[in-house]
Formats: sequence, structure tokens, C-alpha cells
Amino acid sequence: MNLIFKRLFITATLFLLSGCGSPEKSFLALCESQIKNMIATPSSYNRISYNVIREDIDREEFINNPEKYGEEISEDRKSILRQLEVTPIVFRMVIEFDAANAYGTPIRKLVSCEYFSQFGELDGVSRINMTINGKTEHERLIDEFH
Repeated sequence: MNLIFKRLFITATLFLLSGCGSPEKSFLALCESQIKNMIATPSSYNRISYNVIREDIDREEFINNPEKYGEEISEDRKSILRQLEVTPIVFRMVIEFDAANAYGTPIRKLVSCEYFSQFGELDGVSRINMTINGKTEHERLIDEFH
């Protein structure tokens, strides 16, 4: 139980600190903090590389199929989105890193962090609305305890 509180404290601290700098660097810091929460030996984490990919989403495609992007929007919101001249975007960050497993053996991994923005901005990313390898924080926690 103490480990869970320690990880939550570290995540909260990193989240607050990640507010400094560019949105891309904040996204990187947030993604890395979540990765460190997921691996057996966080102190062994060593980033090799990362790449940010922006995927523009057709506005009408999003408005007509918001559930495809993990969103729910009201008819009023759909009307507002149709009037705005913004392009919804999926920001995907792929991070390659080395980390030791529970036995101390170094393992190289690739992780994909994703954030969907209705308004095409990276400013609103948080651990709550970001996915890692296609799973939300809630889904990852459920998997951890099963």
C-alpha cells in the first residue's frame, strides 16, 4: 500500500513540474513519469530516443464518430465544433528506452503515449486523458491488480 502512495506522490510531483517549458517537453515528462510507474525498477530507466507524431483528424469524422477517439460530445458541442476552424489532432509520442526487469536484466522497450485534442493543442494533456499503449490510467491500474 505504501508503494502505491509513493508512486502517486512522485507522479503528482512530476506532473506539477512538467508544467514548465514547452507542451512537447511537458508531454514527454508526463509520459516518462507514467512509464516509470509501470516498470519494475524505475531507477534503471534510460531513454534512448523519442519521436512525436501529429495526426490530423477530419473534423466531421470526429464530430460524427467521437467514440472512435474515446470522446463523448453533446449536440450543442457538435454545433460549436462545426463553427470553429480547428482541426482535432492525435499526438502520439513513441519512446524507446532501456530498463532492468525484476531480475536486473536490461530490457529495451518501445512505448506509445497518445493524447487526443479536440482543438489541436497539446496544452491539455494529463495522466487522466492520455493513453499508454492504448490503455488509460484506469485500465492500467485494473490490469496491475488482476
